[in-house]
Amino acid sequence: AYIMNLFRNSKSVLKSGLEYFKTYSYNDFLEDVKKNHIFSNPQKLCALANMIEIAMIDGTYDRTEQEMIENFVSFMEISRTDYNSILNLLLTKNNISIFE
Repeated sequence: AYIMNLFRNSKSVLKSGLEYFKTYSYNDFLEDVKKNHIFSNPQKLCALANMIEIAMIDGTYDRTEQEMIENFVSFMEISRTDYNSILNLLLTKNNISIFE
């Protein structure tokens, strides 16, 4: 539902993304993006933020999700500072237990 909402105004992007997802592995995706310089730096950060948000949407951030995101950060050469800033912001945003 999160992904569908994210691309609600761009059905063609969603469709091509789903076709890519069905055809290639996550590692293929990482290698393809890096090799072909598909993402600009702002696009890498946006993708990272959305990946973390999706990983946290069920209330957990498990080891497998963390490893996938760490691989993305490494492959895309995202700085630790940028990664930690995004992660901490989303951890704060999603910690609604503070209102209990």
